[in-house]
Amino acid sequence: MGAEGEVRPFRRRLLLLCAAVGWAPALAFGVFAPRAALGAYVLTFLLVSADFLWLTWSFAALFRPGSPARRATARALAGFGLRMVLLLLGLYGIVSLFPRELLGVCLGIGTPLSMAAVAGALPARGEQ
Repeated sequence: MGAEGEVRPFRRRLLLLCAAVGWAPALAFGVFAPRAALGAYVLTFLLVSADFLWLTWSFAALFRPGSPARRATARALAGFGLRMVLLLLGLYGIVSLFPRELLGVCLGIGTPLSMAAVAGALPARGEQ
């Protein structure tokens, strides 16, 4: 099975897990914390989730079964570098906007990160 065939089930599991679990801290922040904490969590959660999706699409494009010798081209490597720079700039902007809401930012990073780990550990349904 090619890289795209392995990435699609992971991407689907990641989206389902983030949709199922991501709302719980948002609800807790909405009820028990100031609005700034909710904003920091939601912005960070969306940024990091989008980064993981971009990473899976880049990985699938980089290691496509038809690519010559699975070599990383300069364009693909520049895309990975751009992804990291945009992620860090986005996180810097969020921390600058919400300097006192570090818990929301940490949970916004940790929730999709843990869901990516769970999505990678869960076997794809129907695949063995």
